[in-house]
Amino acid sequence: MRTSTMRNFILGAAALALAGVILSFAASNAAQAQEYPYCASGTWGAGGCTYATLYQCRAFISGAGGSCVRNPRYTPDTSSFARKRR
Repeated sequence: MRTSTMRNFILGAAALALAGVILSFAASNAAQAQEYPYCASGTWGAGGCTYATLYQCRAFISGAGGSCVRNPRYTPDTSSFARKRR
């Protein structure tokens, strides 16, 4: 009887761990789906396209060298909230 209880406990713990890994992977993919207007890169590698302003990108590469470029995949939000009123 004890072996069965221990086996169920181990299987339950493994299932919870697997669910946690799957959920964290799904959350990281959702966060990466956001595209920003600027990308950083240098001899140290790519800093990614995670900068909303050129200033943020330049602050990231400061001291390490590299460059900031416009993200070719970025498309500005054209929803009614993002448009300026005339």
